[in-house]
Amino acid sequence: MFNAMKTKYLKKLAGMLNRNDGVSLIAIMTMLVIMSVMGGVFSSVMGRWKISAPTNINSSKALYLAETATMFAIQDAKNRFFSVNAASTPLYPSATTGTRSTPYVVSTSSTETAEYWIERPYLAGSSPYSTNSAVDLDRGNNDDDTTLADDDISDDDSDDDTIINNVTDVSNPLDGFSDVYTVIATGKVQRGGTTVAKRQIKTKVTIIPSPDTTIDPGVQTSGDIVGTGGGFGMTNDDGTLSTSFGTPGVNNNTGPDPETGIVIRPAQQLDVNFVKAFAIDQGHYNTLDLTIGLANDNYPEPSAPSFYHDSPTDILPNFTYVEQDFTVGSNRKAFGVIWVKGNVVLDGTATMDAIIICEGDVTFNGTSDIVGGIIHYGSVINGNGNPTAVTIENDFFSNMSKAMPIIVVKSSHEAVSAN
Repeated sequence: MFNAMKTKYLKKLAGMLNRNDGVSLIAIMTMLVIMSVMGGVFSSVMGRWKISAPTNINSSKALYLAETATMFAIQDAKNRFFSVNAASTPLYPSATTGTRSTPYVVSTSSTETAEYWIERPYLAGSSPYSTNSAVDLDRGNNDDDTTLADDDISDDDSDDDTIINNVTDVSNPLDGFSDVYTVIATGKVQRGGTTVAKRQIKTKVTIIPSPDTTIDPGVQTSGDIVGTGGGFGMTNDDGTLSTSFGTPGVNNNTGPDPETGIVIRPAQQLDVNFVKAFAIDQGHYNTLDLTIGLANDNYPEPSAPSFYHDSPTDILPNFTYVEQDFTVGSNRKAFGVIWVKGNVVLDGTATMDAIIICEGDVTFNGTSDIVGGIIHYGSVINGNGNPTAVTIENDFFSNMSKAMPIIVVKSSHEAVSAN
């Protein structure tokens, strides 16, 4: 009987094992099927990724290049937007480039390019857009379309100033041109000479001149004013204030200064890149000492020497940048806004129709004089003259201020390529 029971249980166990083996086999086969499907899906995904990854990378790179060109355009405009040549042709971004057909190239190589051009909607001439080659000299002077209703003042490529009851604000006279500009920046990625990715960004900005009061006219300095000769004779713009400043041997480095309205302490900090950019555009950038001596004529040397680069229009000053010292010899004359990293010396009967921006010392010898003003970051303004004359010219400061743009970004977005 025991043996019979034993046999019965063994048969039952064998049956259970057989059934479990069947279940295990089914599970294994199911897992193999799932893994096979997953492998196929993974291979498909990897195949698509292999194809799309370079495209995505190139597209992202093109966008970064477009953003770089946008930032360059705005920064460059901050330094030199109102720059013109002697014939009053705008130089930003260039007189011959920076248009839709020939963009201004910020950077380029065999594999990538960042470039831009600038468009300006305007009311006169071809409509509705102009490119930089058609930008007028009055850019930034504001305009209005007086046919617009007084509640229809919009950023719409045609008008951007204030109209009250259809009457143009007299402080913003009509010039027929809008102050809203569009910077179109493009990034391109090339492979084998073929463009494989291209992205474009359009940024609307308003660009207007700085107010006249941006830079205060006068003799700006935090240093000493020393009259070792006959002293300084300083006169303000309208000639009502004329005093002798700097008694021989006396250091007037502490207030109160007798020339109220002329001497300004401390000197305002100006952007050196602004002056340097204009000087490069105008051909007045000097890497070494600059001496205007007997062998030279006046400096700079336009056909009609003047403080203004665009004389007789008389809007934009001459800008000069000197990396070292600047000397004006006797009976010579210098003009414009002159930034000097070293020292400035006026000898004998030297004269200047200028604003001196000096990081070193300024020395007047003989009967030298200046009409304009001084912005001084150095230690001493020394008057060895007998006397030295400084006459403040408010218009010079006003026009220097106007050459400094105020730029406000109104909108920026990616757009379908326009070229």
